[in-house]
Amino acid sequence: MAKPKTKHEALTFWENHSPVMDAFPLTFTNGALMQEFHGECFRCESRIPVIDFRGTVTQPIPKVVTIEAMGLCRECMLLTPFLARIRDDFTLEYIENTTQQWVSIRPAPPTLWKRAVQFLHRTLRS
Repeated sequence: MAKPKTKHEALTFWENHSPVMDAFPLTFTNGALMQEFHGECFRCESRIPVIDFRGTVTQPIPKVVTIEAMGLCRECMLLTPFLARIRDDFTLEYIENTTQQWVSIRPAPPTLWKRAVQFLHRTLRS
């Protein structure tokens, strides 16, 4: 999704797409589970509720999910575009709204306790 050029384009996109939360939770082929998607308003930096993200969630390859969405901030009534890729190791890559450049954020490595719990979950599902 290209950044909308007008408020009308942004509103039309938001009105014509379903909430992205309908696609969650997402399970990757390695068993990683993503519960929901969060973002912040471009103007006031308030957290946008998951119900107010509308767009598409696709999985172009087994290890990557792409989210193209508009988030509606009800505090300042602004639609913020989101284009993000989430990898199965929960690395997040997104287009930063002011620079229009890709930014990558790697999660902190899991603790030993978290890895043990993940192992148990995988084992019990099998």
